[in-house]
Amino acid sequence: MKHVGSSAIPHLHLSTEVPFPVLICIPLYLLFALSMEFVIGIVSSIFTKAAEYTISPIINHVKYLSNHQQNVET
Repeated sequence: MKHVGSSAIPHLHLSTEVPFPVLICIPLYLLFALSMEFVIGIVSSIFTKAAEYTISPIINHVKYLSNHQQNVET
């Protein structure tokens, strides 16, 4: 007996719905990525300022000592 309208290939239902865990994971991942970028930016800024406030005075002091040494020798 032959079924009318049936096919030997099963019908595949392609859903446009996204599974619930994916809906939760994508925004959380984006939030984490953006927050990490924000934190890295802040930490980078802090280290840059710390370097400016510590390295620059050290260089100036070394220059001062070098000039002082030259003035003492002359």
